[in-house]
Amino acid sequence: MGNTLQANGIKLSLEMTLVTIRVFSSGLDPTARFLKLMGESRINLPFLCDAARDTRTSGTYCILSEDIPRAKRAIAGDETLATRLKYLPSVGSISVFPHNFNMAFIGAILRLMGQSGAPLYGLATSISAMTMITDFSRLKQTAEYLTRHVSLPGNHSPFNPDIHIKSM
Repeated sequence: MGNTLQANGIKLSLEMTLVTIRVFSSGLDPTARFLKLMGESRINLPFLCDAARDTRTSGTYCILSEDIPRAKRAIAGDETLATRLKYLPSVGSISVFPHNFNMAFIGAILRLMGQSGAPLYGLATSISAMTMITDFSRLKQTAEYLTRHVSLPGNHSPFNPDIHIKSM
């Protein structure tokens, strides 16, 4: 493939836990309950994907690993919601900032992710970024694989986060 793809940057997240919510059969909205509890507990959600609903899941969200104990304490008070959550610890996100974004770019990056061997647990895109969730232990290795196939500008900043915003 060479370096035919151009991007303005690649950024890696801190370590997170992926939380998946199963839909209630009773019709109660688990997403609203979950988001309300996270908001009341001042827990940031660096990644959230709640676009499609089916009979199995309502949404996927990432919480910084350091915030998981507080999140679980907040959720424990809602026994019905607590039983509907599935946790996948030690994940991270890779965000690619495309140059002259187009649909072919998404396909090419997804193909590269597959070729890298990293699992893909979540995906969100916009016109300015494409964010993929994978194993935290593979973030740096996956980013390095992507850079062998994606041209980055000479002034590209480091992959790791520059700042860490902590909930109070």
